[in-house]
Amino acid sequence: ITILGDVKPAAFYNLVHFTKITLSEHTKKIGAYAFYGCTGLTQFTIPENVEYIGYQAFYNCTNISTLNYNAKNCQNLTQRQTFDYVGSADTNVGLSLTIGKNVERIPNYLFASGGTNYNYLYNITFESGSVLQEIGIYAFYNCGSYTSLTLPSNLKKIGEQAFYNCQKLAGSLVIPDSVEEIGYYAFYSNNYVTSITIGTGLKRITNNSTSYVIYDFNAVTNIYYNAICMEGRETNQSVYLFNDMGSSSVTPTFTVGSQVTYIPPLLAYSAGYLKYVRIPHTVEYIGDYAFSNYSTLSTTTYSNALYLSNGTNAYAFLIKASSTSITSATIHPECRFIASGAFKDCTALTTVTVGTNVKCIGIGAFSGCTVLKTFNYNATNTN
Repeated sequence: ITILGDVKPAAFYNLVHFTKITLSEHTKKIGAYAFYGCTGLTQFTIPENVEYIGYQAFYNCTNISTLNYNAKNCQNLTQRQTFDYVGSADTNVGLSLTIGKNVERIPNYLFASGGTNYNYLYNITFESGSVLQEIGIYAFYNCGSYTSLTLPSNLKKIGEQAFYNCQKLAGSLVIPDSVEEIGYYAFYSNNYVTSITIGTGLKRITNNSTSYVIYDFNAVTNIYYNAICMEGRETNQSVYLFNDMGSSSVTPTFTVGSQVTYIPPLLAYSAGYLKYVRIPHTVEYIGDYAFSNYSTLSTTTYSNALYLSNGTNAYAFLIKASSTSITSATIHPECRFIASGAFKDCTALTTVTVGTNVKCIGIGAFSGCTVLKTFNYNATNTN
């Protein structure tokens, strides 16, 4: 059957004998429950001109295995479950989704599921030449069955919780250089991704003040941070990008790209089990508590302080005192950064000498040093 106009609410509700339904270029609206329970359908195409899809429009279409989504600019949804129980784990029918190349944005909540076991989206493909600009909030929320994700190269914005509960995503997660904005909890909960790359174009994080963007990735071994355009340096704006990376048996390496000059505050605060942090010589400023709260970091000790290497300089980044009971500290001559709170509450510390190469001293680096008497400061170009 071919539908020449809009599809009214519940128009095909539980009509199980239809095996093929085609929407025409004149179809702009698909009403709520329109194809609810149409178990005879095995594939479906949503054409470019569709502007509205109603609540549970495709709910319980358990035998659809191929869905082609071509709506160029469909309006946002406000509820989940539009595509719940499309495909079925019981019948081994997984849903393969193709996003057409002319789709400009994926609406809020479009494929969001009502529960972790209600959605069987096994594959997401973006057509070659995609012009996609935005993935809306909650767009793929609780879609936990897909194993790979290659985001298109023109994408600019990923909304909050867009890929929340991406449990089976494996291999590499790459945020393209084109992406400028990512919302909080955009990627949450994963046990299979081993590599995460943040592209050069990222400018801002939209969050609710304390929520992270990439959270609870237990298998990741490498994190590559390449953002060169991050906003907020003048206001010391916190970012909260990474949290809970790796595990007790998987200790990631965090590598900052060679074009990066600024590392925002709280970038990887409480990021879990980081082993190595590689900071290149191009970095001019490290925000407050950008790398903190780690007991697993590989460090080098010099004159009562612990340092991180940047790959060539073992003393590039002083992260903390070796003990709060130290009485003196001479900052290594090759040290470039002193972390926020590095010597916090070293109540026996009386003498500190800072070398000539220190470029940045974090907030509260010497707070609580109540008997500090001598501070020899030799840095010539500190930000």
